Amino acid sequence: LGSTQVAINGRLAPLLSVSPAQINLQVPFDITGTEAEIAVSTPAGSSSPVKVPVIDIQPGIFFDPASGLGAILLNSNSASTAVQPARAGDFLQIYATGLGPVLPTAVAGFPAAFTPPVRTTTLPEVTIAGFPAPVLFAGLAPGFAGLYQVNVQVPESVPPGRQNVVLSMNGLQSNTVQVNIGP
Repeated sequence: LGSTQVAINGRLAPLLSVSPAQINLQVPFDITGTEAEIAVSTPAGSSSPVKVPVIDIQPGIFFDPASGLGAILLNSNSASTAVQPARAGDFLQIYATGLGPVLPTAVAGFPAAFTPPVRTTTLPEVTIAGFPAPVLFAGLAPGFAGLYQVNVQVPESVPPGRQNVVLSMNGLQSNTVQVNIGP
């Protein structure tokens, strides 16, 4: 990470990756308020602090920009839906960010526990091809730091083909990604 540090409200944030053009980090779960101050420090120097808005929940689904397909796995065999299409009735794992507070509380930068599962305090709504998908679990992906996992079942009414997937929480909608649905 090249001795790079990012402070949010004076506290160091866990860094996931650093490159000359981008820094990926996890905002600590307990950052509150409507605004935070961020400063970056590298061996070459430090930035001036910048104020940014803070939102408790802002859902986003991870995806491959080249294909538009979401980071979605088939629960039965963990195959990507880019490789093997899902079918009506299958269970999916959707990987996301920005789903807000969890219980039990988690520590930023540390992997989520396997037991007990770390669940979101609010259950998201998911649609596939515009049809509501039953949500079975929403929380942190066990063994990963700051990665949310939402388990859903593909509704029987979803037609085959590339279908849109959208996740919503507290009236806030994620980006739209696609999933391959087979006959």
